[in-house]
Amino acid sequence: MGKNKDVHVYVDGSAHQDTNKYGVGWVRADHKDRIQSEKSKRLSVHRACSTAAEVYAAQDALDHVRKNSKVVVHSDSAAVCEAIAENNFYEKIKRSSKNKPLRKAWESLERAVDRHKEVSAMFTQQSQHPYMQKAHNNAQTGANLRFNKAGIVDKHEQKHEKDTIMQDIEDYEEIEETISAHNENDHNHPDVA
Repeated sequence: MGKNKDVHVYVDGSAHQDTNKYGVGWVRADHKDRIQSEKSKRLSVHRACSTAAEVYAAQDALDHVRKNSKVVVHSDSAAVCEAIAENNFYEKIKRSSKNKPLRKAWESLERAVDRHKEVSAMFTQQSQHPYMQKAHNNAQTGANLRFNKAGIVDKHEQKHEKDTIMQDIEDYEEIEETISAHNENDHNHPDVA
């Protein structure tokens, strides 16, 4: 994929609050609308809400896109689209200060957005694009994945090709570097009250 081409990510979260199961799903497509990758993931967040699942879905998808990309996030969550479009993460974090899982979700989405050159959002319902339906199905699958005794999703539940695994490793190394730099920058430049 050439530089300056938009990457589209279709994201959805799933919350089964009665069983405390939360999942995220996403589909990543290139500028020609071809699927590059997709993922189902179970969240290990207790007492979360459906909004937190939606926010984590966008964050996880953005974390799996090469740094400094131009990304369009498609979500059926008005809150996610608004936060990205208006860059009002500070307000979202402030308003969710008493809801720790949601606050952490907004903080992680803000960091994921900051990794990229440009991130925009489009409110897209499941019926409007087949990849949104696929993201929804992936989120439902993610919520129902089993954890092993260590709290990690069982390996046999995930099927990845070698290239996808290598890309995930590269992406997570970039994420760790970004978080370390961000934390170091915050430590060196504390806010003045």
